[in-house]
Amino acid sequence: MGHSSTSLIHLSTELLEDSLRLLERFKYPWEMMPLMYVILKDARGDLEEASKRIDEGRRVVNEYSRIHNSNLYDGVELRNSTRMDDKKLILTQNAHQSTDLLEDCRKLQERFKYAWDMMPLIYAILKDARADLEEASRRIDEGQCNNCYRHVPI
Repeated sequence: MGHSSTSLIHLSTELLEDSLRLLERFKYPWEMMPLMYVILKDARGDLEEASKRIDEGRRVVNEYSRIHNSNLYDGVELRNSTRMDDKKLILTQNAHQSTDLLEDCRKLQERFKYAWDMMPLIYAILKDARADLEEASRRIDEGQCNNCYRHVPI
């Protein structure tokens, strides 16, 4: 094996080990490993940066759920409702952008048949892909196709 192949394998192994650390840190199930891998790879292997992205996704999804009575699927109707209370009217432009991003997350969730608890991770990937659904899909596909995550010892 050449030097670049050895370096690539070492980097991939480190990413997988650190992805496992993220799973443990956030107490996520093993099924989320491909998404953790993608987020960590997008963060260039920086555990703290990946953690910040996941935390942001969790905050956005939780806030959206709280504001919209824990029902992401009614988000468009609720957001445009004329019966919103004052708290809903205070939403900033960033919150509206997050709402649009979450609607795209729901599309990815449906496409990949992911559970609701994966939404913060999907959000982190989609945001890093600059809200490009096709790019986010490609990254998720890549994470799922990377079969080596299944071989990391627990």
